[in-house]
Amino acid sequence: MIDNQLVSVVIPCCNNESTIIDTIQSIQKQSYTEIEIIIIDDGSIDNTYQIVSSYVSQHSGIVFKKQLNQGQSVARNIGLEIAKGEFVVFVDADDLLAHNYLEECLTIFSKQPELLMVYSNMYVFERENSVFKLDDFNILKFLLKNCIPIYAMMRTKKLKELGGFDSQLRNHEDWECWIRMIKTYGPFIVKINEPLYYYRKRLSRDSITDISLNKLAEENSFFYIYKKHYEFYAHHNITIMNLFDNLYQGEKFRKKYYNVWYRKLLYKLFNPKKYNEIYGNINN
Repeated sequence: MIDNQLVSVVIPCCNNESTIIDTIQSIQKQSYTEIEIIIIDDGSIDNTYQIVSSYVSQHSGIVFKKQLNQGQSVARNIGLEIAKGEFVVFVDADDLLAHNYLEECLTIFSKQPELLMVYSNMYVFERENSVFKLDDFNILKFLLKNCIPIYAMMRTKKLKELGGFDSQLRNHEDWECWIRMIKTYGPFIVKINEPLYYYRKRLSRDSITDISLNKLAEENSFFYIYKKHYEFYAHHNITIMNLFDNLYQGEKFRKKYYNVWYRKLLYKLFNPKKYNEIYGNINN
């Protein structure tokens, strides 16, 4: 285990009055105690600022700053600038850390000094309760879908050298940042199979309109990331030509087989009346 190395835990928050104290306390209860907590209020309009200010006045080892609303990327970058730790972890203000999360990550770093990042599986709670298993890191799968969560532990110096998160992005800024990390330093990443992070799925649900808008924003972010790192994607044969060709070949396969034996089988199993109409009596 790495002893006496300071770990900076950065919490960006915005309108988290009902959860922020639980988040802070989950960090204060860590089995590894060499910690600084940095909280950045990203323009909250509820009572978050007052609640955190009152709590900070009664507890040492917490840095608290407020800014105008500029998004999580900027909030995290401000926290990163302040961070003095050898390692840094970002925690969302409605989530929790298992009491041994920092210790487990540091233990792995101590055994593999060349490591870039360590992350764990997560436990989903509130609206549902279940273990969510993230994929083990694989560069090709990772470039198509991010498997490294925001709460991964990493070396502060390396993230600072990269300039932190891209403030142009309002979502998937962590994925874009991890791509830059891997491009620069290599894919030295380990996953802990135990769920050591508690991700809160809120009881409130978004409207259909909100979901549609979020989907569009997500697609725009995907395009931005792919365009920004196109050379890296191309290096791993994830080119535009290959993507289109795979889609085309997949459609040809679907038409060829789904229209013949696959569809025939589905009709026979689940819609015998339709099967009889097209192929004749099912008993023949």
